[in-house]
Amino acid sequence: QEKINQLNLQQTVINTIVKVAQDYENVLLAKQNFQTQQMTVADVMQRIHDNQIKIHAGIMPPSDNIPAKADLASARLGLNSAEYAYTQSRLTFLNDLGVDPNEPIDVDNTISNPLYPQPTLARVKAQVLAHDITYQTLLINHRINQRGLLKATDDQRIQLNLTANGTTGNGAHASNFADGSNENASLGLTLSVPIDNL
Repeated sequence: QEKINQLNLQQTVINTIVKVAQDYENVLLAKQNFQTQQMTVADVMQRIHDNQIKIHAGIMPPSDNIPAKADLASARLGLNSAEYAYTQSRLTFLNDLGVDPNEPIDVDNTISNPLYPQPTLARVKAQVLAHDITYQTLLINHRINQRGLLKATDDQRIQLNLTANGTTGNGAHASNFADGSNENASLGLTLSVPIDNL
């Protein structure tokens, strides 16, 4: 039971680490999307500005700038959604770390992961099973059941037990009056046959 409790604690720690890692990845994705939407809005605004110059120069009719203005409204809507998603993912990540959400902390998206050699399939399986708490718990319970089965199998065997008893004491019987002692000895055989073997 103690081993199972340790495995459950280990599973809790693993789940916490995995959640923090996933929330960090979500923050990075949300931040990248937010930055992309910012660039999209900037590009559309620049296009509108360029069109205005052309309109003032008389080389473009004003109606040709209407699609760009519609694109700007759509881009700003996308920017607002991306900003909200980034804010929410950032709050979730900081809450995982126990950090005050009002702290001016930025999430660095330039962290690179070192390259590791690709492990063999056998090593991957061994690592996965070694850290799979459910599997380890089932394995412990399986071993417990195996011991129970061995004991139950042993209990089904025919048993022949030999018992020996001996007593020595003082008494006043005529047969032991001379030395003041008597001795008794007994042997017993007990045959136990499980009912399933009858």
